[in-house]
Amino acid sequence: MNIAFYGFSTMDFKGEEINEPYLFKKIADSLNKEHNVYYLYNINGAGINDVDLYKGLDIDFPRFPIDLIMSTDFNEYKKYSSEEIYNIYEFNLKLSIKKSKTDIEFELKSEVIKILENLKKIKNDNNIDLFVFWGNSLYSNVIRAFCQKNNIRYVNFENGYFRPFTLMVDSVGVNYESSIPRDRTFYESVEVDYERYDEYLLKPEKSSNEYEEAFKFRKKYYELIGMDITPQDSNQIEKLSSNTETKNMINETNKYIYVPFQLETDSQIIKHSKEVKSMKDLVQFTLQGVKQYNENNPNNKYTIIYKNHPLYMSEYDLIKLPEIEAMVKEYEYAQLLYDGDNQNLVENADIIITNNSTVGFEGLMHEKKVIVLGEAFYDIEGITYSCDDVRKLDSLIENAVNNPVNKNLIHKFIYYLRFEYFSEIFKAAPDENSIKRLVAKILAR
Repeated sequence: MNIAFYGFSTMDFKGEEINEPYLFKKIADSLNKEHNVYYLYNINGAGINDVDLYKGLDIDFPRFPIDLIMSTDFNEYKKYSSEEIYNIYEFNLKLSIKKSKTDIEFELKSEVIKILENLKKIKNDNNIDLFVFWGNSLYSNVIRAFCQKNNIRYVNFENGYFRPFTLMVDSVGVNYESSIPRDRTFYESVEVDYERYDEYLLKPEKSSNEYEEAFKFRKKYYELIGMDITPQDSNQIEKLSSNTETKNMINETNKYIYVPFQLETDSQIIKHSKEVKSMKDLVQFTLQGVKQYNENNPNNKYTIIYKNHPLYMSEYDLIKLPEIEAMVKEYEYAQLLYDGDNQNLVENADIIITNNSTVGFEGLMHEKKVIVLGEAFYDIEGITYSCDDVRKLDSLIENAVNNPVNKNLIHKFIYYLRFEYFSEIFKAAPDENSIKRLVAKILAR
């Protein structure tokens, strides 16, 4: 089998060691015993997109540029309607508009067409049977669309939700676009092994974190780009902590609804949000909903606690934080945290309202009532409360307050994800057996 990889170029992302080049090399070395491996790179990209770094790390699989015009025979794009082309780059277009960039639609459309033509040439010249790619970027979206249009197998990677030891490996898409079943009846038939559930839900069952070997690769990577690292200063990022403040606030608040913020440039907001297009929208809708609920239930009022996303400073101007602060201050039952202990906030909340944050899934892990405003893979009848109209949020809150959590169904859902859907592996420093299991899963897709 001939297998082409894309998107495993970066060692660190937003202060986290992800070591994707190391993961790629481990997978590719295992596959290369019986299959042919290729790597698709960006000509101006970082990490192992650089040929000297690629070779310096003893990665010797043939590679091809995905964004350099390699042919004048442009025919592949004609298979796609204008709407299909637009859907591929829609997220990037909206992202650029949010960043005040203009007149880029032509550039994005041209880039999509160019990548499609390159994929056709790479596929035909090398008889590619399977594409393996990371995430939900513009290029990943093009690869996915190309494979779907031409009936070619593909595997899409993303971080798993039991971190740091699980990985999403899907032959459809990732997150909301994944193959995770959304039908309640599917989960009703899942059998839960509660001994396994209790023992291994939050820790690895089979995998180990072999950081020493991964660090040698990591150290060599940084030496090649002129940096030196030590195990002590590796993967260190200065973080603010207000755990004490958070606990004090929770102690002072008997009952509260927790609303976590998301990054407005996240694809989950731009692509999969029905009515919430900004954190200002989120605050406005939820403040109104809780206010109406409290007025209707004067003997059972709730405080609402908001918390900024840990990386909110990277989007400070975008999220209009001063306007949000002013809105929150108008209501005595609302409070805004700038940082704090998310787990503590989840564990002590009565209800969690989210657009489609991973915090919603964390809430289910703690058997909480979760109201979902956007599109989320965990928004399933009987497991969450789906909000089809934010103007009726108060009624949904009342429904959640007056009904018990369906713990049995939530356990079945979580069990399926943890032990059947997600691949167990420490992606940043995987052991050999984890790689073997991952390779088998890739080939079976």
